[in-house]
Amino acid sequence: MHVKKIIIIASCVLLLCIGIVGVVFFSQGKEETIQKGNVYQTSSYITEEMKEKVQKCDVNLCLSEEYTPEKLLKDADEIVIASVISIDSAAAREGLFGMTRGKIVIDNSLNGNFKTGEIVEYAKNGGIFTMAEWEATQPEAANAKRAYLRQKEGLDLDLNNTYIEIGFDSDCEIEEGKTYLMYLKKYEESYEIIGLDIGLREVDMPKVDSVTPNSLDVEKLQVKNNKTGEFEPLDSYINTHIIAH
Repeated sequence: MHVKKIIIIASCVLLLCIGIVGVVFFSQGKEETIQKGNVYQTSSYITEEMKEKVQKCDVNLCLSEEYTPEKLLKDADEIVIASVISIDSAAAREGLFGMTRGKIVIDNSLNGNFKTGEIVEYAKNGGIFTMAEWEATQPEAANAKRAYLRQKEGLDLDLNNTYIEIGFDSDCEIEEGKTYLMYLKKYEESYEIIGLDIGLREVDMPKVDSVTPNSLDVEKLQVKNNKTGEFEPLDSYINTHIIAH
C-alpha cells in the first residue's frame, strides 16, 4: 500500500481531546425523491493509483461522552439502511479534519421520514487528499518542518501526486456499492454520518457495481459490530436499540 515513505508529522497519530458537542461540522448538499426500481452505477473519486500512494494518518479522539446507540438515537434525525452510490469528493479545508461527500440511496427508514428510493447527499469527516491540499490547511511552521525532514531523508515528493488519508482510530470506512446502517444528522441541506463506528455499520451484503433501491427484509440480514468485528442479527439490533426506545 505505502510505496513511498512520507514524512507527514513527527508522529502520524494525532491526539485531540474534545467534547462530543465539538465534533459538529456543517455541510451542504441536496436530497431528491426517486422511484423504486431505478438502477445507479457506483463510482468513487478514489483511484487505484491514489490507494497505492496513500499514507494513512489516524486521529485519536478523546470524547467527553462515549458514543452509544442510545445517544445516537437521540442525536440523529434519520436512522436508515442505505446503499452507497458514490464517493464524490473530499475537501481538506472543510471542518477540522476535512470532509468526504457522496450520495446514498435509502433502502429502509428505521427512524425518521425518509422513504425507500430517496437519494441523499452525505458528508463524512476525514478523507483522502493530496499532500499539497492538506498542507495548505496546516501552519507554515509545521509545513516547514515536514519539508526539512523530507529533505533530510532525501525524499523528493510531488505533493500534488502524493496522498494522505485522514481517518479516525474508531471509525468505519465507507465504500461505494456497499450497504450500511447509518445514523444521519441534518445540517443545512445534507446529512452528516455521525457517531464514528457506532453510527456507521456495514450490512452483510455483497459489494455491487450498481445499486437498486429496495426495501430489505431486516430479519434476514446481519450488521457488523465494529468493536468485535463480528456480524450480528440486524433485527435484534433494531429491536434492542431503536424500537425499544
